[in-house]
Amino acid sequence: MQIEYRKCTKLFSGCGVASLLGVLSYEAYRTYAALSSLVDTRVLDIDRKRPDYIYIKHHIYRQSLRERALDAENQHRLLNIIVQPFEKWWKALKHSVAWRLLRIAQRGDQAERLKAIHQLAQIDHLKDWDFQHLAQLCDYRTAISLARSNCDTRWFLPPRQYGVEKEMREVLVEMKSLLELLAPHKCAAYALEQTFGSSGHIREPDGDEVTYQMSPSRFEYDQLKQSLSALVHLTGLVGPEGKQHCRRIVDAGGLLMLLEAEKLFREDIDMKLLISRLVGNLSACEGLGYEFYASGWIGILARWKRDVDMRMQVTADLTLENLDQDDPNGFRYAPKVYPLHPRGRQQAKPAVDVVFIHGLLGGVFVTWRQKDLKPQAASLLGKKHKDVHLVSTSSPSFTSLTNDIAPTDVDIPPNGTGQRTEVAYAARTYKSWSARKSSFEEEDHARTAEGHYRVQG
Repeated sequence: MQIEYRKCTKLFSGCGVASLLGVLSYEAYRTYAALSSLVDTRVLDIDRKRPDYIYIKHHIYRQSLRERALDAENQHRLLNIIVQPFEKWWKALKHSVAWRLLRIAQRGDQAERLKAIHQLAQIDHLKDWDFQHLAQLCDYRTAISLARSNCDTRWFLPPRQYGVEKEMREVLVEMKSLLELLAPHKCAAYALEQTFGSSGHIREPDGDEVTYQMSPSRFEYDQLKQSLSALVHLTGLVGPEGKQHCRRIVDAGGLLMLLEAEKLFREDIDMKLLISRLVGNLSACEGLGYEFYASGWIGILARWKRDVDMRMQVTADLTLENLDQDDPNGFRYAPKVYPLHPRGRQQAKPAVDVVFIHGLLGGVFVTWRQKDLKPQAASLLGKKHKDVHLVSTSSPSFTSLTNDIAPTDVDIPPNGTGQRTEVAYAARTYKSWSARKSSFEEEDHARTAEGHYRVQG
């Protein structure tokens, strides 16, 4: 019994000593770890140069990489045998068809050119570089025909240095030079005097304009807008005088100057409308297709055909139709005449023309109606009206264009107090006036147009 007790005592003593040693070792490790975390030992290695890259010995893995590549090639070999020749043939076929159609559109007779243009306008599956290559091979007749056929805009090369914009003052100087070119005409001389003063130099804001803190850029903007309006008027004159003005502007590089203005005001609808009307007037002069193509205007007109504003669409269609020489059913429209329907190339000449004549206060794209404003009680002389209020009538699909109507298209008469009455204009289209069902319209036998005029008083 005593011997067993001694054995148990030794056993427990051994376990206690082992446990104590374990606890001491664990505490010593924790103490060392805590002290090590307080001091960063890497500061001693700060002066040592460490390798920037880890270089793998490629020769070790070269054989395994080759084996993996061979396995992948063996797996796709059968598929490549079938697909690769067909893919090459299909790409060559797509390219050859486009190139052959383009050659026919340039060298064939009129009937063949019309068919080739119709097929080219439907191509949209080529890569961008294919379109760029084809665009470099296009001539001006083919480019104009494609633009009228609503083709992909990748068919047209952008104008040179289209991403570089000039300062507004430089563009204003160019527009001033165009007005000075037409200065023998009394309207041009009057516009120069009203816009730039009697000195003929670009004026700076002074007087009330300084009081109201008009910035120079805004002042130059107004001068540029007046200059463009004057050029629109001078190029829209009826007769040989207007064509002579158009020819002078084009010969002086006016298309490139207008391109600089277009780059500067891509988001300004008022300036875009003035520029589009001026370009449309220039297109009424014969033989300017190459000048428009060389300056880069064909691609811009093709983009304007897809603009959300109906006025830009109509003006772009008008300009392209005036430039088109291959359309047997095309017409050349005089300035201030806008074809509303149909647009683009047609299969036959129209059988009847429908011409809308707007009212004295209306326009090609705006209309209005008159309504009493706050009528008072009747007296011996009848009802008394404080004033007349003009309320717009619009088509539901074009009400978003109300705020974009250019104020130069209308002339609001003054009321009895010498002040101009407030007028609200809205856009409208010929479809809101014409009948719902028309045999002429359904079969494209009718052409709808409208002329723009202003009453001078």
